[in-house]
Amino acid sequence: MNTSPHRIVPTQISALSTLPLKPATPPALPLWREADDRWHLDTFSTGGTTAGILWGLGFLAGGGWMTLGALGLIPFDTTRVRVPLPVFALIGTTFAVVGLFLGGRALWEWKKSRAAAERKNQIPGSRALADYPWDVTQSPASPWRSAIRRTFLAGFLALFLAPFVWLFFFHVPAPLLMRALIALFMLAVLWMAFLAVRAWLRAFKFGASAVRYARFPLHPGGDVVLHWRVPAGCRDVLAGHFTLRAIEERLIQSSSSHRRRRVSRTRKQLWSARWELAAPVTLRAHEEHALTFSLPAEAPGTWLGGGETARYWELGVELSLPGVDFRENYLVPVYREPTAA
Repeated sequence: MNTSPHRIVPTQISALSTLPLKPATPPALPLWREADDRWHLDTFSTGGTTAGILWGLGFLAGGGWMTLGALGLIPFDTTRVRVPLPVFALIGTTFAVVGLFLGGRALWEWKKSRAAAERKNQIPGSRALADYPWDVTQSPASPWRSAIRRTFLAGFLALFLAPFVWLFFFHVPAPLLMRALIALFMLAVLWMAFLAVRAWLRAFKFGASAVRYARFPLHPGGDVVLHWRVPAGCRDVLAGHFTLRAIEERLIQSSSSHRRRRVSRTRKQLWSARWELAAPVTLRAHEEHALTFSLPAEAPGTWLGGGETARYWELGVELSLPGVDFRENYLVPVYREPTAA
């Protein structure tokens, strides 16, 4: 279900030039979105706060013992270790990192559920604020979180692969298929490292940005006005587009006679509209442009309160620039029922 946006109106805080925009047909939602690798529906669970913390402490204790022992910082019988001590220390460090992740994830899940309960109790009349911790004035986006997350994933996978590289390439003869599999994972590490470097370049070039709402929350069945604030680094724009879309994420569970288990997620685009730059334009940092989209009355509303389905709206901004391009997605609070902020 696609429709064209209604109009766009430039809003000037300082001296601005009118954006040369034209309606465009938005494509289907790409399977891999470079601008936003975050999912709003989680498939990973630690099994509860207590279980997650216990698992985390177990991995952290075991990994710490291996690492400190290999480094000679605690009493440790190194004669029983059949791999070089640096490799043994890497294995221990990997276990410790897994423990930190499990414990931190469990605490995050507990904090998230507690915050949701507090919002429902404190704001019983606001469906939007009870559903998600919105900023009622704007939707900020920070590239730093993506850069840190990509760096952590690349570093952890490299740490995890290091003992296998030593074992199958330098210590014992290994089948060609095994070496090819390890080499494939090494290429994946290099690709993730490239994405991390690019994320850091974008973070340093553009910094944080935001989209401001004309009102809160927004509703289908009329015009929706979003004020996009130009981030630093977006000056000489060669091409670009602004896409408002509604997305549904759904859990796909394995069918089993004795248990149901989360295995994967799907992401589907329910509605979208796009404005496209008709010509190159020069922008100034921190200026605002008001983008107006016309939403049909039957458009879906946001739901981020948990369960096996999540629906949300986002404004995707993609700009082609000299050097590193700008790509970012901003959550937009579109709810079907009128609520009080």
